[in-house]
Amino acid sequence: MNILFLAAEASPFASTGGLGEVIASLPLALNSIDVNCRVLLPAYQKIIQPCKTLSEWTMEFDGKSTSVVLKQTIDTELPLYLLDIPAYFNRDQLYGYDDDILRFGAFCKAALLAQKYFCEHDWEVDIIHCHDWHTALFPVYKSTFNTPGKVLLTIHNLAYQGVCDSAFLSRLGLPPELFNMHQLEFWGKLNPFKGGLVFADAISTVSPNYAKEIQTAEFGCGLEDALKERSDRLFGVINGIDQNTWNPQKDIYLKSIYSSADISGKEICKQHLQEVSNLNVDSKIPLLGMVTRLTAQKGIDLLIAAFDEIMKLGMQLVILGDGEPELIAQLKVLSQRYNKQVSLTTGVFDVALAHQIYAGSDLFLMPSRFEPCGLAQMISMRYGTIPIVRKTGGLADTVQHFSETTDSGNGFVFESYEANELLKIIREAVNCFQSKHWNNLQRNAFDADFSWQQSATEYKKIYLSLDHKKTTI
Repeated sequence: MNILFLAAEASPFASTGGLGEVIASLPLALNSIDVNCRVLLPAYQKIIQPCKTLSEWTMEFDGKSTSVVLKQTIDTELPLYLLDIPAYFNRDQLYGYDDDILRFGAFCKAALLAQKYFCEHDWEVDIIHCHDWHTALFPVYKSTFNTPGKVLLTIHNLAYQGVCDSAFLSRLGLPPELFNMHQLEFWGKLNPFKGGLVFADAISTVSPNYAKEIQTAEFGCGLEDALKERSDRLFGVINGIDQNTWNPQKDIYLKSIYSSADISGKEICKQHLQEVSNLNVDSKIPLLGMVTRLTAQKGIDLLIAAFDEIMKLGMQLVILGDGEPELIAQLKVLSQRYNKQVSLTTGVFDVALAHQIYAGSDLFLMPSRFEPCGLAQMISMRYGTIPIVRKTGGLADTVQHFSETTDSGNGFVFESYEANELLKIIREAVNCFQSKHWNNLQRNAFDADFSWQQSATEYKKIYLSLDHKKTTI
């Protein structure tokens, strides 16, 4: 099968987070199981990878002729192609512009030209795999212009939908009859994600539990009814992690490498993290790490509410992230109050420190209000660092609460989004850290398998269900 990925990000070329990591890894895993993948991205100004030009077109868009160039990157492991549309992507940032709907609308419409080019040059596209709202207009254009191929649309985070003024419909070159409550209309606005959910041949999201959650009013972000109508074609596939990048046996950022067979290096990593974080160096103090966006979605408000009581447990806390100014301001006050126990790093993301937190922490905190999949809990277990999570989305699918009775489970899980419940579960984790059960828990975490191979096999099954010409896995 030939699968064309459409996405707004791919690490390390252009990425702001988890989406970019997925697009960098999943196609390679699919290629290893006889699925032929290519990735198509906008040619952002920041992408400086050498390229060769494959084709050039003029496309009618927003009432004017728009130049489009299809390029192929050179010397990249990822089979990456770029759509160069200077009028919309010759800018400093990936997102955050008032005309983002036009930018990604142009990308989606131009992707039809790229698909046609591939098909005319001995690469017939069987499935177009779209990712998040930025590419959700592709199935809408595909239906409007009646082009071949099947479309799978993956939801990475339903909270971001690209909703905009209805006046953009005509500028996107879409027929006015699409603006109705069953297709693109959303409370008087235009919702590209809703359109994608309606016109895609199948929908997936990044964990089985999140696939269930988004069909409810609590997590559906206003699209729960549209998703329930497509429930028979809605799949949940857990993300994987890049096990080469996240590997304590060869991580270049660590003070000492280690493995599940010889964990002695982890204590050296903890000592180093305490040193660089200006905390007391003591292996017996439970060290809690966080690498996260500092937003309400990530449960930072919950952490702040329980902060004083958590500090009374005598633990250390190292936080790396950036996000909402109000939450950051509150965390700065608290980190100064408990400067001998807390280290807070915000602003420019420190890659080395992130790796050091995963390796040097004993526990890793993710008290998310909602979490479509989450990668950090999987990464932390790769380093023998035990996750503390709220039972939601992909966190519920990947972390099983540890039982001292049976020594089963790989982390600590709480359900109610309440500060006292967070405090209770952290206390339980600290008690386990100080008990004879800790080594068994660490072994369980090390044994968890979150490679991309399993996820790739699940996606291949979905592709096969869409492409009836192919019948075997």
